[in-house]
Parts: sequence; C-alpha cells; structure tokens
Amino acid sequence: MSTEPLTYLQPPTLRILAGPTLVYLAALIAAEACVRTLGDFSGATCYALGYVVLVNVTVLAYRRFDGEGFRWRLAAVAAVPFLDRLLVLSLPPFTWGAFEVSALWGLPLLATAIAIGRPPLVSRPAGLLGQPVPAARLGHPNRATSRILAVQVAIMALCLGVIAALPIPSDTARIEKEPLIAVAAVVFAFCVQEWLYRLVVQPVVAEVWGDRISMLATSALVAFTSVAALSEVVPIGPTLVGLTAAVSLLFGLATARGLPLTAIVLGRGLFTVCVVLASVLR
Repeated sequence: MSTEPLTYLQPPTLRILAGPTLVYLAALIAAEACVRTLGDFSGATCYALGYVVLVNVTVLAYRRFDGEGFRWRLAAVAAVPFLDRLLVLSLPPFTWGAFEVSALWGLPLLATAIAIGRPPLVSRPAGLLGQPVPAARLGHPNRATSRILAVQVAIMALCLGVIAALPIPSDTARIEKEPLIAVAAVVFAFCVQEWLYRLVVQPVVAEVWGDRISMLATSALVAFTSVAALSEVVPIGPTLVGLTAAVSLLFGLATARGLPLTAIVLGRGLFTVCVVLASVLR
C-alpha cells in the first residue's frame, strides 16, 4: 500500500483570481455598453463571443483535470450571465395578437437550469424547488423556522416590489394596457432566471469560496441581468435599480440560509408582478 501523501486541489484565493475576475467584469460591462450604444445585434454578438470563450475554457479545464477541481465549474457558471443576456437580446418577442414583449427567453433558461442543475456541475442539487445545500457558515434553521422565514422572504419581496413600482411612469411603460397574459409571460421568465442562478450558480460558488462570497457575487450578477432584462419592459430609474439589487441580495441570503427555492422563486414573481403591473393598472 502506497504511503505517498494525497494531494488535493485547493480552492483559489481571491488574490489569485483578482485578475480574471476584473477581466470578466470588464467583459460583462463592455458587452452591455455595446447594447446601449450600438444596439441589440452588436451587444448580442459581444455576449455570444464571451459565452463561446467561457464554454471553451470550461471544456479545456474539464479535460485537463479529468472533471475534478473547481476551475471548469467556475468557468461554467461564469458563462450563465452571458447566456442569459444573449437569450434576452436574440430571441423573438412573445407575441399575443398585435402585442409583442421580450419574454420567450425564459424557456431556454428553464431548459438550461434543468440540464446543468445536477452533478457533476452541482454536486448536491436542490431538486426542482427544494432546499439548496449551502456551505453552512450562515447556519441552517430548523423546519418550522425555515417555513416562517420563507413566508417572510416572499412578503418582503412583495413590499420591495410595491415600493419599486411607485416611481414608474405609466405613460412610458411598454406593456401599458396590454393583455395580462403578457405580464404572466414576463413574470415566468424572471422567475426562471432567479431559479437558475440560485439552483446552479450560487451553490457552485459557495463550494469554492463559502456562503458569504457566493451570496454577494451571485446576487450582483442576478441584479445586473435582471435590471438589463427589465429595461426591455419598463423604464429603469435609480430607485428600481437599487431595489432590484436589494431583493436580489435578499434572495441570496435566503439561499445561503438553505430556505426552499419555492419561496425565492415566489418572491421574485411577486416583485416582478408589482413592477410590471404598475404600468398596466394605472
């Protein structure tokens, strides 16, 4: 029997990944800047380029380390925001009669979450809408406390949605006086978006860096993609941006505490309903 010591792949420190992280953030910001200045096609092209690069990095890292370690998994989840924005920009709008709204991107995101939200990428998947398994630094509430906290998360998301909806001008909203099925399609897309990040991205990052960093990083990515996608539906102002970031952080904390994803998805749905219906019901 060999007495040679075992060597384990250690997670990288933040200092080691500072450079790649800055490059990653710069690529996201540059791609979104292309959307705002050059149009959807140019922006989608930039996001597609970033997505292809990250997919190739994932494949190369997976082959090099035989599917072990953290590198390929971090590259895989890093590609999710690029895919998210690419789908929002490139898919045709949801059509109902003469009305069109950006919402069909929720369907391929749903397929993506189902496909990758399992081993080997997510080592301990939460199931469809079950309880995620965090790194446990923030503690696990018991079942009764978990249910109470889940209800509170949904209620807080609803309250934040009501506050976010107040400053939205009804005369400039893009779904004003349009069929409620369009609202349902938009809400569905944002619920799927939240589910994907909390089911896949946050657990993977938590296994590398722990709950706190994964909560902050994932919530920042969700806030970025949510605000960008909301801009296709309603006018975006500082209040809406701030409250979207706040509700994303709330869901990140709920995921880190191991609350059921049902409450998180419901909370995202309630928040989005308030924001979107603000222009329909006025």
